Amino acid sequence: MKINLYILLLLFSVPFLVSCSQKRADVLVAKKGLLDLRNWDLKKKGPILLSGEWEFFWGSLYTPKDFSMLSNKKIKYINVPHFFKNIKDHGKKDLNTGFATYRLEVILNKKYNEIAFHVPMIGTAFNCYINKEKVFYAGTVGKNKIDTQPEYKNFVTTI
Repeated sequence: MKINLYILLLLFSVPFLVSCSQKRADVLVAKKGLLDLRNWDLKKKGPILLSGEWEFFWGSLYTPKDFSMLSNKKIKYINVPHFFKNIKDHGKKDLNTGFATYRLEVILNKKYNEIAFHVPMIGTAFNCYINKEKVFYAGTVGKNKIDTQPEYKNFVTTI
């Protein structure tokens, strides 16, 4: 079973940090936008952080339908978790403000009745899509300060 996770993220002077408190030797990490969990039993080994190399599209707010038309040449990768203000080399010197799309594909070994996702408290505006469906959001995503309304929210959702 594949899960496509898309996060459309907009930040203005707010660092983006995904929690990274899990420190185990057997933890898997994403590589080149793919997290392969076919050998990870969620029932036996428990939850896993969605950390590692996510696809990253600086200055673009994509929705799931946009990816069918996207060239592989436009894909860049960024390690998550990270502070947004520390992003380098994406065509802009000051990355304390701006917007981007993050994408991660997760492959599971079997169908689960229910899978939960937890997003810790983040003070920004974002939309999160799982399997092409918008499952949660915070604030209003826009391409500038006028069109954007950040919000502090955390989420737990199941699919």
